[in-house]
Amino acid sequence: MLAVNDQRRLDDETARGPGDDSSDGRGWLNWKIWRVLAGAALGISLVISALGLWAVFLQLDRSLDHRRADIALGFVERYNSLTFVRSRNAVLKPWLQYQGQLALANEHDGISPEQIDLLTTLIIQQDRKANGTLETDILILANFFDELGICVSEGICDSRTSCFYFQKRAADFQALYGSALASLQTTFELEKPERGVDLIAGLESCKEP
Repeated sequence: MLAVNDQRRLDDETARGPGDDSSDGRGWLNWKIWRVLAGAALGISLVISALGLWAVFLQLDRSLDHRRADIALGFVERYNSLTFVRSRNAVLKPWLQYQGQLALANEHDGISPEQIDLLTTLIIQQDRKANGTLETDILILANFFDELGICVSEGICDSRTSCFYFQKRAADFQALYGSALASLQTTFELEKPERGVDLIAGLESCKEP
């Protein structure tokens, strides 16, 4: 009886043929589907992680931009403090007596840098005779622009904010007192690194769209 049953089992397996086990086929198919789903899940997870990191870096970059702008605005606040307002008025006041001559010169050929340098020298000499503080005020403002120039060049201050507020002011100060500042640096044997007023006057970031 056992021999008959064994023979029937052998006949059935022979009839199905190798690899015709339906349960093994379903297992292989399920394994393949699982691998596809696992791969898709991993891919989605990597994409989400990448997007998350990108969002973090973007937020950090924006935070740094805001911080740089805040530091530049701190220089604006200093520039408008009582000490610097007094020095700013001191360097501009002597030029008021030459307004008529300057306006007349501008109507014709304009005024050359050499003529401005001569007037600046005359103004400083008059201030010395009056025991004024013009040279000190020039150095105070020059030192301010030196500090701002370092802040901008090192990427600590936002260059666009600094440019919008200080570029024109630095250019005017440079035009009026650039040669006098160089002379003062020589007289007092001051170091002559790249002058901050020149750097700020030459900024072009505020001209960007």
